[in-house]
Amino acid sequence: MQIDLADLGPEQLEAAALHYEEQGYLLLGGVEEAVTTPLRLVVEQALGSGLPEGPLEPQARRKLGRVPTPPPLAAALLGALGPLLERLIGPLVHVSSTFHTQVKMPGAAPAVDHGGYQDDYLEVHGRYLLHQDFAGASIPTSPSAVTLWAGLNSCSDWRLRLCPGSHRRGLLCHRWLELDDPRLPLLGDPVDIAARPGEAVLFHALMLHGTASPGPGRRLSCDIRFFPLCGFLPSQVHALGERPYAALSAGLARAGGPVLRAPLLETQAWLGDRLAPVEAPPHSVLNWANYAACRFRGAGEEARQHLERMVNTSFSADPASVYTAKFHGRAVEQETLAAARQRIAAELAAPELSLVVPCYNEEACLETTVPALAEAFARAGVALELVLVNNGSTDRTAEIIDRLAARGLPVVKGSVAVNQGQGLGIRAGLDLARGRVVGWISADGQVTPEAVVELYRLLRNQQVPALAKARRRNRHDGWVRRGVSFLYNALIGALFFPMPSFDINCNPKMMPAEVARRMQLESSDWFLEAETMLKARPLGLEVIELEVLDRPRQGGASHVRSGTVLEFLKNLAAWRLRRRRRWHRHSSLSRHERSPQT
Repeated sequence: MQIDLADLGPEQLEAAALHYEEQGYLLLGGVEEAVTTPLRLVVEQALGSGLPEGPLEPQARRKLGRVPTPPPLAAALLGALGPLLERLIGPLVHVSSTFHTQVKMPGAAPAVDHGGYQDDYLEVHGRYLLHQDFAGASIPTSPSAVTLWAGLNSCSDWRLRLCPGSHRRGLLCHRWLELDDPRLPLLGDPVDIAARPGEAVLFHALMLHGTASPGPGRRLSCDIRFFPLCGFLPSQVHALGERPYAALSAGLARAGGPVLRAPLLETQAWLGDRLAPVEAPPHSVLNWANYAACRFRGAGEEARQHLERMVNTSFSADPASVYTAKFHGRAVEQETLAAARQRIAAELAAPELSLVVPCYNEEACLETTVPALAEAFARAGVALELVLVNNGSTDRTAEIIDRLAARGLPVVKGSVAVNQGQGLGIRAGLDLARGRVVGWISADGQVTPEAVVELYRLLRNQQVPALAKARRRNRHDGWVRRGVSFLYNALIGALFFPMPSFDINCNPKMMPAEVARRMQLESSDWFLEAETMLKARPLGLEVIELEVLDRPRQGGASHVRSGTVLEFLKNLAAWRLRRRRRWHRHSSLSRHERSPQT
């Protein structure tokens, strides 16, 4: 099955996952920019020059045999493959610290009959015999790992040979098999894949694979591996998304087969969340998840038995002792697991309040307003989460958000690729918010941090669900913004009398998280503020206001323009004619939901 990364929607992702479950590999198209080019650049940097036409000297082979994976390459690959990797191996991922580059050509080296690279590094040139990446490794990693194989040039010779479905057969060979091994027909017909720039293959670590069709051509390719959380790897653990634990739970809920379940159960085991074994038939990769659980709790002998069950003794000529001797004595990397558990603990420690801050070209004020907010809530003893959404900015806003998060501030980063208005930025942030109370505030700092804390306390003291918002006095906006605001508030008050406020667009606004979900906010522009107020009444929410002293912006310029009036009028008309009637029918809170807040 071939999928295009640029076209990877939910349906294609599920179809890809099902194919991977059964066949153990995926063909990827459209990866020239995301995969091929970054790998080629790193290879060229490693050599310090282009690749020569003939066989490589030992020093060049050594460089290509173990190319260090620079952090920008790891980040680029995770960014491009993130949704696929999360579906195939889970939300906590290691990237191999080095990757292999191969230059296959006629007469340069004999066939490779061993795993790993030896002193002469002729493996860069030699034809690989059939092997399993997990079984051939010198240390235990994860049999659910994924290898990314990408061609750097077009070559019809020296094809990658895969044995589809072999990943479901357990441990088949300790080192290698010849391509004409008489046992191979038991595995079905192989698939041979030629190298082409812009195309790649993802395949399972238990997939039997090697090099087929040697010929006069010259093949350049790279392969790099991705592992689910592994207790035997000291490398950094990357989280694919802001909520890896929630993603882990969601993945287990939809992963039906053992291939997709195994890496998630393995991750659970290394996190200490699953210590009891799961049912695992002989040869199944699920046995490794049980092995991990036993190793985590120090049950070494029991762990050994689970590892031995992975060996397919009806196919393999290697006894189980070969694998236990190589893998079973490895010490667990406690620092790796502690860092992963700390990451999950931070996610599970839900904050009291999540404030979304839509940021559109706010480089001039973020480093002033965000630390001040965080400090004010810390002094008040309130667990705060600030969801800073880079709302399609064209300045250094994204970079500054990363810098604030790196300082240890309670910052979660969200992103909108193309600015479509403040409302979309707020909605994107609410999707990431974990607090029991959620809300939003402008990035400009016109409301003092102390007033924001006071507004939160006012909301928490309410006995029934409420919407809390600020109301400005002594406004410091320019005459255009003040004129637009006056006209807008007067018009909306006349059309929807009685409105609970004459300062509709003022924020911060805060409410219980469940109320925010029930509101089903839709607006992508400034009208989201009015939509919130219009939906508060049908929900039976009490609207409480705190009068605040309006300060000048702490940096940057307002994004409200005179043309915003037309935008407001259009949205008011749409609400009046259509949305209001449609939403009222489904909006009222039940008696249980209107009980006192907790």
